[in-house]
Amino acid sequence: MGVGFILGVLSGLLSSIAFWFVMTKVIVPKIEFEDELRREIDGNGNPVYKVAFKNVGRVDVIDLKIIVRIRIKDPNKDKSYLILSIPTDHSESPELEKRITKIYTLLFNKSNDLLNCRYATSTLIGKANNNTLELDDIRTCLKGTDYTIEVFVFGYDKFSGARKLFKEKYR
Repeated sequence: MGVGFILGVLSGLLSSIAFWFVMTKVIVPKIEFEDELRREIDGNGNPVYKVAFKNVGRVDVIDLKIIVRIRIKDPNKDKSYLILSIPTDHSESPELEKRITKIYTLLFNKSNDLLNCRYATSTLIGKANNNTLELDDIRTCLKGTDYTIEVFVFGYDKFSGARKLFKEKYR
């Protein structure tokens, strides 16, 4: 084995590692979520909650899918959770370009999981039916439980085609 062979193997290995690093850490999309859910008032004076996120990465994300849920820890069972799906105004989007912010409306009042769960009170259901349901109403119903509002955004890296998952948790 000559010195040229060893140098060739080492340079091939190093260039492969450098290529892998650039493809998986540098030329990738990156989504940053806002710190809090947005609270706005619609045209009828009713509260509306929104989640916003921005692609701060170097490439676009394509074929976006968003999933929002409330995850409640079961106090009686270790590693057991109640998952309540929360619909949004759009669950899919074809593209999220670089430096663009997407905003999705959370439809708490249309969540069958939330309105039919054991924590739902008649007040909560009534407010949901009147479109006046506030996030604080949900927090009041879940008081004393360990819960988080989780947002998952799935999408494909437009450059490499790799599927990525971005997630954020809110209280």
